Amino acid sequence: MLGFVKEKEYEALAQENRALLEKIQKLEEYTDFAENTLNNQRNIIGSRNNELCDLKALNQHLEDELKTLRATPWKIHNERGAGRKRLATDEQIFRILELHKEGYSLSQIVKELNLPWNKGTIKNIIDREKINKQAGG
Repeated sequence: MLGFVKEKEYEALAQENRALLEKIQKLEEYTDFAENTLNNQRNIIGSRNNELCDLKALNQHLEDELKTLRATPWKIHNERGAGRKRLATDEQIFRILELHKEGYSLSQIVKELNLPWNKGTIKNIIDREKINKQAGG
């Protein structure tokens, strides 16, 4: 009878031991997963830290450039308003060119926009804008 009891105790201990070994294996798997996750997070943090340093350097550069620009006095072109005045506003020029593209004649453009100029002035504006467009691109 004693041998049978010891065998049952041995079997119970062996089963408990197997259960504990399974728990240890699961804990090792979880530990490995946690270490991998932690290493990935460290890598991400490191790369974000590098990006942050780059952004800080760029920000400092831009702040320095802004200080330089603010310290530079701006010269207003033609401060006294000397010279020939513009004949037409940007809005008028845009409208003239728009009507010209639609096929309006020079006389029709003058009448349509109720402008105080003659056909020659309208032609000069159109020609000047064509030259500016060609020179600009």
